[in-house]
Amino acid sequence: MGISNIGERISIDRAILDSWRSKFSITNRGIKLVHLDNIMKNNKSAGNDFKVTFCLHMLSTVLASAAGEYVDARYLNVLYDVVSIKGKNWARWCFDQLVTSIQKFQSKSARHIGGCVLFLELFYLHVIDWQSPVVDNYRFQLSVGQVSILRNV
Repeated sequence: MGISNIGERISIDRAILDSWRSKFSITNRGIKLVHLDNIMKNNKSAGNDFKVTFCLHMLSTVLASAAGEYVDARYLNVLYDVVSIKGKNWARWCFDQLVTSIQKFQSKSARHIGGCVLFLELFYLHVIDWQSPVVDNYRFQLSVGQVSILRNV
């Protein structure tokens, strides 16, 4: 499907650093998503703190979404070294998260499918004989005055 499956394997199962606990106000449920939003809004530079916060937000909302309002604090274990973030195998990790979520759903230990649902949609479109929608080829003519009005918009 054209998604790269290379890089360092991701493991989130380690103890969380105490410095992260205070910075992100980690509770036993995790990090509140609203708290991440506030940190990003109040951040004045695009330094490492912003990068880690942005990646946490992306992990919790797009790549490994869950139904709750909390982010798994163990994601910080992957983000502690900002330079190595781009060298991780995010495709494999997202796929593994999705498979785990589907297995939990099928065993009825979860009421919804979490993880990277975008992967699920891509797999579905890849498997079915998907055709692009019919596009109307009717073209309308524009006068010179209409073109200049459109350019101003």
